[in-house]
Amino acid sequence: MIFKLKNSYYRWIVTILIGIGYFLVGMNNSYAARINASINEGFIPVGSFSGSVTVPANTYLNESDSLYSGFAFALTSMGGGICSSNQSNWKTIDGYYGYELETGILLIIYDTNITGSVISSSHGTVAVNGTFNRYGVLSGSIPPKTNSENCYSYLTESFRTPSKTTIQINGQYGYYISSRAVAGSFSLQRIGLRRAQGQGTNGDYININASDLLTVTYIPPLNCSISAPPTINFGIINGFNTKSDEYLAQQTGDLNINCFSDDPNRVANVKIQVIGKAENWPNILTLRNEENNISAGEIRGWIRPQGDLSCSGSSGTNTMYFSSPDRWIDGGKIKNGINLIPYVFYLCGSGNNKANNLGRASATATINLLWN
Repeated sequence: MIFKLKNSYYRWIVTILIGIGYFLVGMNNSYAARINASINEGFIPVGSFSGSVTVPANTYLNESDSLYSGFAFALTSMGGGICSSNQSNWKTIDGYYGYELETGILLIIYDTNITGSVISSSHGTVAVNGTFNRYGVLSGSIPPKTNSENCYSYLTESFRTPSKTTIQINGQYGYYISSRAVAGSFSLQRIGLRRAQGQGTNGDYININASDLLTVTYIPPLNCSISAPPTINFGIINGFNTKSDEYLAQQTGDLNINCFSDDPNRVANVKIQVIGKAENWPNILTLRNEENNISAGEIRGWIRPQGDLSCSGSSGTNTMYFSSPDRWIDGGKIKNGINLIPYVFYLCGSGNNKANNLGRASATATINLLWN
């Protein structure tokens, strides 16, 4: 009886995902953070903010004010033109929505609640209850936009407020560093929640971010190619009378990762997963014969194996979990040149040892690697 671990293309499928690590200091928005990042860093959570702004009763709002008598998000340094200036700075990059403070660098308001009340179009009051999701998109019971981006109000004309209204906001902010960013050091401008003729700790606004100091650098990528055996063949095995969890055979080898970077000292951490069809237990790859019956054997595997390995339980470390795409195995560090990462596959008895379980059997697996 022949057992094989292969895929339908007679090679291992390799998915390569590249990211860049970062260092940050998270803090309340009262204090500036010093942030080191790299081009195409992605999203960096930085700090939190909270506060409220009240518009008193009998407050006169002219027509320009009324466009954000609900609330607006704008630079705190702006005196006027809040709803007409810098509209092109509000944009979506890679699914994240925010204000572009520098080229390719977005301020993202996320996991944030905004509540309270504003003046309605009929000059009464109406409740506000909105939420920013993780990508910076605001939704919920909120006033309509009076422009295309940043001003929210039911009013569009000059008006004197009949009653007091207050808006509270609390949540998180961060920055999205995209591939469009350029290297440099930046003292970032502040964005605030603005209210026309409002009164709060800072007057008519609440600071969202601090005057954070951001340094963006270019880190040469580590480019790698991966090779692995197209087929792992356990040979001919006597499948009669095999018991469940019985050790039958093993195959060992190395994943060969060949890397190059313009930085000769570039080092990255790599994570690995092997995904296949595990029909009973997540750490057991199911083998089926040519009649599509479950085979007398099944596969277990380990990356950089340590400790005692066996066909029972969850023995050893760095076990492959074939049906768990959220689980990754630490593959150690990779650098310029050839990197070898050892693996071992065990062929174990499945407990299915009848005649219809015998014959040539195979399984397909996909190996994914993620390095930073």
